[in-house]
Amino acid sequence: MLRDSTGAVSLGCNDSEYVDALIAGKLVVTMRGTCARIQRAQSGQAHGAAAVALINSTPGYPPFEGAIAGVTIPFFGVLQGDGPALAGAPSATEASATIANPGFGVVASFSSAGPRSLDGSLKPEVTAPGVSVVSTLIGSGTGFTTESGTSMATPHVAGVAALVRQAHRSWDAPSIRAAIIESASPGAMTDYAPRTEGAGLLQAVGATQTEVTLSADNERPGSVSFGVNEFMQDFHNTTDVLVTNHGSSTATFALTTTRVGGVPHKLKLNRSTVSVGPNSRTDVRLTLAVPAATAGATHDSSGNDAFQEVAGHITLTPTDPTANHGVTLQLPYYMVPRARSSVTAAPPLRAAAAMIFLPAAARRVLRKWTDEHVRLYAAREQETRPSPAPPD
Repeated sequence: MLRDSTGAVSLGCNDSEYVDALIAGKLVVTMRGTCARIQRAQSGQAHGAAAVALINSTPGYPPFEGAIAGVTIPFFGVLQGDGPALAGAPSATEASATIANPGFGVVASFSSAGPRSLDGSLKPEVTAPGVSVVSTLIGSGTGFTTESGTSMATPHVAGVAALVRQAHRSWDAPSIRAAIIESASPGAMTDYAPRTEGAGLLQAVGATQTEVTLSADNERPGSVSFGVNEFMQDFHNTTDVLVTNHGSSTATFALTTTRVGGVPHKLKLNRSTVSVGPNSRTDVRLTLAVPAATAGATHDSSGNDAFQEVAGHITLTPTDPTANHGVTLQLPYYMVPRARSSVTAAPPLRAAAAMIFLPAAARRVLRKWTDEHVRLYAAREQETRPSPAPPD
């Protein structure tokens, strides 16, 4: 057990903590935070530990690291809630087991969230696997590597884009983009929120099979962004979503809306179903209403920054299993609301003029003093005025 100066479980980020005589042949227990996770395994290996355990600092297990270069000892990830029991145990035994991973369907703790700065547009737009993904290692022959982050998620999206391009060779880039985003599944993410997961989890089959795409905001596919809006009265805005059928068969969908957290609001559609003929397009009108009274403030009661949002998604479900090859479409909508106050202030009160009566002698002295200061000021101004240039 590595402990810091307070007696708590140490982060294990300093190699000097791994004293050979104390850890050789033992399980070293550390806490996640500050330094790279694999640094504990590397230090444990270098100083003769039998294994290293990393207690997570957040709910769920730490990311699976896979093979770590130069490390052959076991490297265990421990639930935050199991940390105290492990730290207090006199000994531990290694055993094989199947462990449930309830965090599999949630966004990674290190993943960035939207919306986009300045205009409040919804970002990201889609979610792909990006935690502890095993992939080929360039230059290793038949070797592999395990990585996390956009380095892993982006290739998934790029691969699906190639499949969509192959399936729809005549489509332009915006249509391919729309197919990738709008066929995603929000239900596949157990913590779904548009500002962290866009339209949901990438679906390769749906992206290649859909014949229908959606676009809004001047042909922008993937979402309906109402931007950043400040208002003192109830907010209302209307926009159209263009439904395009690229296929050779009519597609009919049932339309529903789902609110996902955020401040109270209503999104109204002008129809409950939409039918689009072959190689045709039609509009669906959306009207968003946000009450000003519950739009929220930019700061909480303690003065801390508070972020408010209007978020949800529109679902287009085929009314027939064969319509659009059975592919359901999703279109997130998003807005950043700001309630604005109307503040007025009365002009400052002026002091009432007072009439002061002076004796005649006092008035003569005051007049003489005023006249003298006027004369002195005029003389000083004459002295400081530049002299005219002499004639040529």
